[in-house]
Amino acid sequence: MSGTIFTFTTPPVNPTTNQLTLSDHWNHLLARLGINRSGLLVEPGIYSLGNPTPDSPVFVITNYTLSFDALRSSLDDWVNCYILVLDTKGIHT
Repeated sequence: MSGTIFTFTTPPVNPTTNQLTLSDHWNHLLARLGINRSGLLVEPGIYSLGNPTPDSPVFVITNYTLSFDALRSSLDDWVNCYILVLDTKGIHT
């Protein structure tokens, strides 16, 4: 029986900021009005805020834009962390 070799690759880390853009605010308004709510999704994956290290905290959130933006905009400029965005098909709780 031959041994199995596992190869692990590091997933790409997408940089983000805690600053919301005019486009973000516009999308929030549309979502609050019930326009294109199902289209407001964040790409699932790992995001970095600031300059995180392997010891930095990891926040886990759904891939609904309003949830993701609420989390990242509430973090201070000096917070260095990762945000793990899970694919929930935009459903949030």
